[in-house]
Amino acid sequence: MTETIDILTITDRIKFENDSNPLIFSNNPLTIASPNLFLDSQVRISNGFDLSGPIQMEGTVQLEGALDVKGGIHIQSREGEATPGLKSFNGAVLNGIGIGLGLGHGVTIDVPAQPSPYETIGTVSKAHNLRLYSYNNIYFHAKDPSVIKMSLDQNGNLAIKGTLQVGKNITFDNGLTVDTTYKSTADATNDGYGGTPTSPGPRSPLTILNNLNNANSLVIEIDSSNSNAGNLVLWWKSNGKKYKAALVGTPV
Repeated sequence: MTETIDILTITDRIKFENDSNPLIFSNNPLTIASPNLFLDSQVRISNGFDLSGPIQMEGTVQLEGALDVKGGIHIQSREGEATPGLKSFNGAVLNGIGIGLGLGHGVTIDVPAQPSPYETIGTVSKAHNLRLYSYNNIYFHAKDPSVIKMSLDQNGNLAIKGTLQVGKNITFDNGLTVDTTYKSTADATNDGYGGTPTSPGPRSPLTILNNLNNANSLVIEIDSSNSNAGNLVLWWKSNGKKYKAALVGTPV
């Protein structure tokens, strides 16, 4: 039997246990003002759901409109069930954080779309930062869940189980900046740094020192040019003055 109701207001409680057909609200919102709604069957709500009292759902709920919850939501899968407590195909927004926001998520954001949304956590506003906080240490795992690949402790000490790759240079708290470079084969037209003898390349030690906005800088160079193969050359700037020293390597 099908019955059309414009607005259904429940002031006590309603319980569906063995109904094989879903409870469908297609035009108007379902408003629940007091104690509990127990749903053991399937519920489909197409327009809106305004919940001001507690609700317990043991079946499947399909919500095509908006869900406005004035309290909290507690989701817990049954013991032994493989079904996750919460699953969203279009992602979710929690305060200023977006999780898995793919195309069609319906959320207005002022940042570029998240890359690979199925595995991305990011901010939804340019004014926000992404923070990861722990009162104790922070551990990172990859592939093998039993192995800590990177850790950050309470004192800011970073430990990496692997290789640290630095894109440009490292600046220490004491104000020293360290960079590295490599000199390849040089000739009359090539300075070995991607430039010419009269116009040094971008990885020239002097070019690096000039570009580093630091009065105390060090550039470590491995010189593998034809005439000085195997030398280690140190270039540094101290109080704005530049210096150079070469260590001649011995083949072993």
